[in-house]
Amino acid sequence: MPHLLDDIKAIVDGQSQTDPQFRNQRLDTWLSVKEVRRQLIVQKHSADEELPKQEALRLRLKRLGYSPRMVAKTRPLKKIPQTQALDHDFQPEARVTPVGIFVPEHDDLHLFAVTTKVTSDGLADCLETFGEEQRHCFPEVNTRLLNLDNGPECHSRRTPFMARMVAFVEKTGLTIRLAYYPPYHSKYNLIERCWGILEHHWNGGLLDSIDAVLGYASSMTWKGKHPLVRRMDTAYEMGVKLTKEAMHTLETKIQRLLGVEKWFVDIQPSSVTLSTG
Repeated sequence: MPHLLDDIKAIVDGQSQTDPQFRNQRLDTWLSVKEVRRQLIVQKHSADEELPKQEALRLRLKRLGYSPRMVAKTRPLKKIPQTQALDHDFQPEARVTPVGIFVPEHDDLHLFAVTTKVTSDGLADCLETFGEEQRHCFPEVNTRLLNLDNGPECHSRRTPFMARMVAFVEKTGLTIRLAYYPPYHSKYNLIERCWGILEHHWNGGLLDSIDAVLGYASSMTWKGKHPLVRRMDTAYEMGVKLTKEAMHTLETKIQRLLGVEKWFVDIQPSSVTLSTG
């Protein structure tokens, strides 16, 4: 078969490429030896019984400088200052973290657009703002139940959040009951459904300004009602924790339910005695 090598090159040459990193002069082809043999029969009308077997054909491919293998993807060169373009990158004016308070009984959603880092003091300020604004809606309520996600800013161990809750109770005379969802149980937290609606609402929107975020948040609906949205710009100190001594003092002012001490906490005014069985 005097034209065999030329026929192989005609078939394989257009289905090959050089090594992307130019480490050698070999040509990698994504055609298998079996497929090359089949193409010789189909395209070049070679007789099956005349063609070399696959291993002999592999040697001929190697002699011609071809290597049947998976073709490597071309890897981009490392970025250099001349090729780093920032013209398409967003330059945000701020980062906004939504903090939500949901009242299931009335399907009321309150959203706080926090433009600084979320901290224990920030969450406490959101709750106090909500409490002062909504207290007239619950004139007969003397115990407020808060279902919380047990995040690092609001858990019941050594957080400034606990100190703020004790101070709030002493100031208002209300009893606060903190009930935490255990890890991996967020699906039972009703406000998570509100977050899903909000994400669906602004999906595809260009959140390129704080006003855009506030606008989308205000225009969403939960069961036909728009949320009340507020902007929070106060900057708080990060990484604050109570000392063991300070937490020990607070423990005298709170009650933990036996068996679930970490997850269920009552905080009551000094003049109130609450018994739990």
